[in-house]
Amino acid sequence: MEIKIGFTVSIVLAILAIIFQRKYYTEAGRVREREAINVVELWREIKISLKKLLLADIMARLASNTIKVYVVLYVLNVIGASPVHYGLMISIQMITSILSYLPAAN
Repeated sequence: MEIKIGFTVSIVLAILAIIFQRKYYTEAGRVREREAINVVELWREIKISLKKLLLADIMARLASNTIKVYVVLYVLNVIGASPVHYGLMISIQMITSILSYLPAAN
């Protein structure tokens, strides 16, 4: 029953978001068309130091996202926390993260 309520709330919030965007969204002026970019030529023109930085960033993001799956499995299977408690921990983490960004926004 709780899943149905959560699903219904999600659908209602999505519909409200669409209505809000349709009402208040304004399009920016026309953007002139850009010429096509050849990815191979662009890759050849990039400095080697930027290539290394890009590859390091890709590898770091891949590792970061891969470990998230194992954290869930570890918390649920090894520690024995329930999915509800894990969700609560993640919610607290996200709220703390959002609140820490607020002072920087001002």
